[in-house]
Amino acid sequence: MPLVLNDTLSIILIATAVIVLFAFAYVFVILSSSRRIVQEQQQRIDEIRKSEERYKALFENSLAGMMKFSFTPFIVLETNQTILEMFNVGTDYELQRLLSDLPNGQTRTIEAALHAKGVIDALEIEFPTVTGIKRRFLLSAKREEGTNLAHCVVILMTAERLIG
Repeated sequence: MPLVLNDTLSIILIATAVIVLFAFAYVFVILSSSRRIVQEQQQRIDEIRKSEERYKALFENSLAGMMKFSFTPFIVLETNQTILEMFNVGTDYELQRLLSDLPNGQTRTIEAALHAKGVIDALEIEFPTVTGIKRRFLLSAKREEGTNLAHCVVILMTAERLIG
């Protein structure tokens, strides 16, 4: 009888050791897999951050005027310094007021084109400045899908000369 009892205890101990070994292996696999997933996600986040930094640098340092705006209602959300200088304003709010008051229904034309097609290719806009000089701009914009937001690039077409 003691021999059978020893064999039974040995089998139970071996089986328990195998189960514990599998449990440790399972925990190790789960932890290493989780660590790998976290590292991959961190790499993706770093890539997105770098991409955002490149976009922001391009946006801020562009020679073309750039802005992001809502076209219904017309609200300027973000601009670069170039577009503020083009329109001779100091703030996004001043630019918004200026663009909202464009003569000849040009603001409504922009809104309608973005609603209808989602894109504006080379729309000429013209308005007189406070000093009476007419300025002409070339505006292109693209609507963000499913929103009333658009990204816009503006180029000054008027060659202004100072006399004196």
